[in-house]
Amino acid sequence: MIVIADSSPLIALAVIEKLEILEKMYEKIYAPTAVVQEVVRTDKPFANTLGCNIKMP
Repeated sequence: MIVIADSSPLIALAVIEKLEILEKMYEKIYAPTAVVQEVVRTDKPFANTLGCNIKMP
């Protein structure tokens, strides 16, 4: 199964340290460029955690 992620669930999972749930549930996870840019901004909470977990193609 494939999922397209929005920033809110990514941030929420980072807050509770459960980003790995997505990898267990979905074969592929896509996030639009705007979402990636939003979650890795340095002024956002957990940007460092999310930036390490997002792999760009």
